[in-house]
Amino acid sequence: MKKRVWALYRVSTERQVTEEDIPMQRKAVHQFMESKANWVLEKELSELGVSGYKKSVSERDKIQLIKKGAENKEYDILLVWKDDRLGRNKFEIPFMLEYLKKNGIEVWSVIDGMLNKDERHEDSLVSFLRFWVAEGESKKTSTRVTEAIKQMNEEGKWTGSKAPYGYEIYDTNQKHPKHEKTMKNIRINEEQSRIVKLMFLLVLEKGYGADRITNYLNECGIPSQSGVKWRNNVVRRILRNPIYKGEQQYGTTYSNNKLKPTQEIKLKPKRDDLAIISDEIFDEVQNIIDSRRIQKEESDYKVISPSKHLLLNGLARCGYCGSRLFVDSSTKTKIKKNGEKSSYTYWRYICREGTNHRETHPKCYFGAKKYDFETEEVIIETMKLIELNGLEEAVNESKKLKIENELIVRKNIIKEIDETKQQLEAVKKLIIKIAMGESKLSEEYVEEQINNKEEELKEYQRKLDECNEKIAELENENKKTIKIKSELCNWEEKYRNADWDSKKTMLSRVLDSVEYGDVIKINFNIIINELLKQST
Repeated sequence: MKKRVWALYRVSTERQVTEEDIPMQRKAVHQFMESKANWVLEKELSELGVSGYKKSVSERDKIQLIKKGAENKEYDILLVWKDDRLGRNKFEIPFMLEYLKKNGIEVWSVIDGMLNKDERHEDSLVSFLRFWVAEGESKKTSTRVTEAIKQMNEEGKWTGSKAPYGYEIYDTNQKHPKHEKTMKNIRINEEQSRIVKLMFLLVLEKGYGADRITNYLNECGIPSQSGVKWRNNVVRRILRNPIYKGEQQYGTTYSNNKLKPTQEIKLKPKRDDLAIISDEIFDEVQNIIDSRRIQKEESDYKVISPSKHLLLNGLARCGYCGSRLFVDSSTKTKIKKNGEKSSYTYWRYICREGTNHRETHPKCYFGAKKYDFETEEVIIETMKLIELNGLEEAVNESKKLKIENELIVRKNIIKEIDETKQQLEAVKKLIIKIAMGESKLSEEYVEEQINNKEEELKEYQRKLDECNEKIAELENENKKTIKIKSELCNWEEKYRNADWDSKKTMLSRVLDSVEYGDVIKINFNIIINELLKQST
């Protein structure tokens, strides 16, 4: 049996949220109706410029029309967008809902479901509104608390219970908005912050991953926050947490305690007093971790594999087939004249494809001692050729012009956005004129124009985001140039004085790959190749 539906839309003239405008309510109601196969929308009523706080039910024409329609059995269901569309006077709404129920009318809300059947309204009537009033006051308090917490997050204040590793909690002596206690804040713990810096530098300078950092900390006897041994998942979380560059996360989980994707997590405003490491170091470590995880061929960071015996493991390729070379070893035992046995392990690179295709691979084993030494010397001699003088100036001049062009584009887009927003507000005001009978335009036409303007705004915003990304990339390239110059300055001296892991990391920053075959072929990355061209 079909159920006849009347819909009521209401919005105050003091509109602040576009989703509460009548066209938006209407769209939500129509979408809700599509899920109800036996419902038929017969009438739509709109109230404009009516505040549920200021006008009682008896003063509102549309409510009186709804009551009369209920008495005459003209409809079966009253559908609103939200329960406050009937008004927000908590003393009158329960009676209105009960009145409609007694006349056989179901009251439904798109947001809240059926309104005059649940216990919150019936119980409040039985107790002569005592519960309803108490509930309303409780909701107001809850709203104030939620808003206070939201404001604290937006101001970058601490709202957690346990400080992350590297920080400590202290009392601010300021009253808490929710509890009868003072608010807490966090500050850097100097001793632990040194360990945090060490973790990031182990990734950046030695190419360590979370597992190696964990082992290193435990071997050094450095206790974790809980006083027990470090676990690799704890180290991973530290390396990924933006609080260490001064940006606190919040809203990291859904209501079921599942972690949200990174892009959905919100960040509080940056607090310089909480920054243990710089933005540049944090971002670079993220790039290194990401490049390992997804093995990007185009990444600026080539993955170096941990090996105490092969300097170029992870970078070495077969010169015959291009396959990655792996670690291999062979142990030989000798008997001395005095009868003592001595063993020696011979470390080498191996092409696994070559062991099965000897006809195309004259060699498939490459001794690490010989090939690492020869490759290393060629790299050092080549790096000496790079001329760094004037590098910054040349790059900056080129980037400066590009940035200026993008800034002009951005200025024009912002101008278009402002003009479109003004046009959108002008169109929305037509709704009031329609409701007052001062315009011959249809509500459908105005709604269509609103949708068009909103789509235009979305497109302009997309272009603005793209433009901002380009500007950020160009500015970041300038920072990269300064960083590259710093890294390459006195490169040979730094390299010869570096330990094994640091050497591997330094090589990964300048090489794309090395190929071993009949000859040794060294492939420098794009940046080094460009610098070599400029220097010759």
